[in-house]
Parts: sequence; structure tokens; C-alpha cells
Amino acid sequence: MTAPTPEETLSRLADAVVAWHQLLVELATDARGRFAAAAPAEVDGTGGPPAWRAVRGDIQVIRYTVPPDGPLPYPWQLSWADTDVQDRPFDPDTVRAVVGDLVAATGFPGAGRRLRGLWLDSVSSGLAARYGRWAVGWRWSVGEGDLDGGPVGSWCCVRHSVTTPEATVAAISAALIEWRAWLDDLAERFDRFLPHLGDDIDGWERAVAHLVTAVGDRTQYEAGWYGCCTTVLWWFLEAAGIESARRGELIEHAVGGRFRSWVEPKRAVVLSVAEDLAQRVAVDRT
Repeated sequence: MTAPTPEETLSRLADAVVAWHQLLVELATDARGRFAAAAPAEVDGTGGPPAWRAVRGDIQVIRYTVPPDGPLPYPWQLSWADTDVQDRPFDPDTVRAVVGDLVAATGFPGAGRRLRGLWLDSVSSGLAARYGRWAVGWRWSVGEGDLDGGPVGSWCCVRHSVTTPEATVAAISAALIEWRAWLDDLAERFDRFLPHLGDDIDGWERAVAHLVTAVGDRTQYEAGWYGCCTTVLWWFLEAAGIESARRGELIEHAVGGRFRSWVEPKRAVVLSVAEDLAQRVAVDRT
């Protein structure tokens, strides 16, 4: 066996350090929390487990603080009670300053997709603390991004949207404002239909077809757009007072497997989905 050269040894050591660092980041950012719960608390003044930490290249530490009411949900896990923002003040003119303060407080991360992803989670946590849990949807980007199939065009993903501190602050601010505008728009659409529905099958059909089309237009029928569509229908049924278990049954019966990524459904399909959902809701209400 030939002994490695000094250059080969240094290269292998470098590869090993990089692999070890990637493993630590993987543990720190595990989405299912398999490691955080088992980790002992570290006595460093934060009170949090070390599994929520990732070391940056400059030996600084990015800390993700779990909000008091639990880990942040994905936007499709929010309820309409979380996202109905009509009575929650929001000034778009001050968002840039709020985001800038958050970025300054959390420290702009170095290179590394997972490290930057952890940092963005910290930003989301700060926005949720400032505005409410609805704010986590700012990363639900159109097409294939951090969170696929959403209505936000101002944000893409860690790879393309996290650049310089100034540009990233601008992108986060624009994405949050766009997400809030979408929620305000949905609330207006809901209010337009809900007071007149009752057990009116035709009214329910018009409402469902309208919402499916509105979501499709907003998401551009890109990758995973149907996830946003079913979320909006879920919120609409919740706003109509339909219980959670029944919402899932209604949506699965009407939508299940009928929408696909990158495909705008034919009008006949949209109307069929609307009819199926409307008929079942009307039956429930008679």
C-alpha cells in the first residue's frame, strides 16, 4: 500500500472536516426534531439544547429559538384562525426596518445551504413573534423553492434569494408584504361568498371554482400548486364553520388526484371539483 503524499493527506483531512461539519449541521437542523429533544441543555446562557445550534465557519453560533407556543408550522399547517389577518395591524412601510433589525440581531450567515436555512428559520421565528404566526408563509414561493407550490413570487430559495445582507433584507421584506397581501385578498374573497352560501349548491359551486382559479392564477400552476389550492379550500371550509375532520373528507373526495404540477386543469375539471364539493356540503347542511 502506497503512503499518501502530504497533499493527499491534507485533502483527505479537509474532506473529513467538511463531512463532519455537514453532519453537525444535519443534526442541528433536523426537521423532525429527532435529536433536539434528547440533547441535554447546555449551560451557555441560552437555555436551549445544543442540537439547535450550528457552528459557522467563523466559529460564531447561529441559534434557533423555539417560540413559546411550539415550533413554527409550515404555512399549509396554519389554520384560518391563524391567517385571517383582517383585524391584525400591518404597516408595509415599516417592514423593511423590522426585517433589517432581525437580520442584524441574528447575524447574516456565511455560506452553506443548511446554515442559511437555519438562519431563515430564525428570521421566520422573529417575524412570527412580531406579527403573528401567519407570517411564516413569507417563504411559500411559487414553483420549486424553499417551500414548493406557494403564492409568493418575491422569494425563491436559500440558493437564489440569500445573497448580500441588503438584497436579502429587501427580498424578505417584499415576500412578507406579498404574503400578507395574498391573505388580505383571500379574506376579501371569503367575505364575498360566505354570507350568502348556506345550503345553496350553486353558490358553493361558484365559490369553489372561483377559489381554485384564483389560486391557480397566483401560483401559475407551477410545481405543487395544488397544495396551496387544497389549503385555501381548507381555510374556506373552516371559515364556513365546517369541522376539521369533515373538511379533509370533503376535499379528498372532490380534489384527490385531479390536479397536477405544471398543468392548468381544464375548466370542466374545475367545475367538476366545485360541483362535487358543493353537493356534499349542501347535503351536510340540509
